[in-house]
Amino acid sequence: MKTFLTFTSIEHIISIRTTPDDEDGIWHDDGSRILGFTLSLTENPDKIIGGHLRFRKKGNRDFVSLPTRPLGEMLIFKTGIYGFEHMVSAVTEGKRVLIAGWCS
Repeated sequence: MKTFLTFTSIEHIISIRTTPDDEDGIWHDDGSRILGFTLSLTENPDKIIGGHLRFRKKGNRDFVSLPTRPLGEMLIFKTGIYGFEHMVSAVTEGKRVLIAGWCS
């Protein structure tokens, strides 16, 4: 990731969302963080309904929505100081597992 931007630290969590998960996440921008990333640990992403990672420019209503990625696939995205927000929609069927992280 340092190929794209300079940062000094990485934080991460393991995120597991399963049904019933009847609530969408909230739009957020990760504050002063530079990059966000997700690494999919989901074995059967084709069996998940919901759990889409959504992106938008802060304050816009229009967004891009990506379904849960295949096992081992990583998404890296600008956040925080670049004015982008993201959220995850509710998982209504299946089990979504990933490592989520941030670079500051």
